[in-house]
Amino acid sequence: MPETPIVILTREKDDNRPLAVHLTKNGFKYVEYPCIKTVPAPVSAVSSSLKKSWGRTDVAIFTSRRAVTALENFGIKYDEGNPRIACVGRSTAEAAQWRLGQKAWLVADPPTAEALALKLVDKCRPEERLIHFRGSRTTGRLKSIVSRHGYHLEEIVVYRHQNLSNEPLQIKGPGIAVLASPSAATCFLEHNLNLKTKLAFLAIGPTTADYLKSLGLSGIYQAKKPDADSLLAEIIEITQSHHFQKENG
Repeated sequence: MPETPIVILTREKDDNRPLAVHLTKNGFKYVEYPCIKTVPAPVSAVSSSLKKSWGRTDVAIFTSRRAVTALENFGIKYDEGNPRIACVGRSTAEAAQWRLGQKAWLVADPPTAEALALKLVDKCRPEERLIHFRGSRTTGRLKSIVSRHGYHLEEIVVYRHQNLSNEPLQIKGPGIAVLASPSAATCFLEHNLNLKTKLAFLAIGPTTADYLKSLGLSGIYQAKKPDADSLLAEIIEITQSHHFQKENG
């Protein structure tokens, strides 16, 4: 009988919590191993950029829930529908409605920067002012695509990523590492290179899955949606898969 794998949660504690609860209820053991810490960008720098740009913004773009939260902390006030809000996925759109009181005008499906960029190009006029509120690390795909189509995209960094200096994990049995971003994957592997051929890697979305594939890793899986229910379903499916059982039986 194959051993039940330990699940490695690599996000910050609050972000890990919904999946951690599901895992416990379903008999999985897990270890929290946060790879990235996020901190708000300096208020003075953000406030200065916002004062220059906010009143003339047509579309505010969010590619993470954390960007929505960060912007809320800077005291931005929205008029109904002005600016219009574009979000990378449903969870970010829900955060915008909850925290900013605004329903998203545009939501990408699938939830990727590429899909969002193409929707913006389709729905916006080239002369409109687009501002992307983001973290300090980005793949740059959103800006490159809209720029290629003749649109100008301004970027304002509202939070910053910091790698955490973790001790290497001591995992003896089978394991599944849940990874939420290319940055988290990079940090995880920097500290646990010896595990790259021993673990299954579960990406919460296509951007992270594609990044893991670009590293030449095997045993890569992707959740159908970036939520706790979908992640749990994928973990159960991985555990029951013939390939995983064969590797760890």
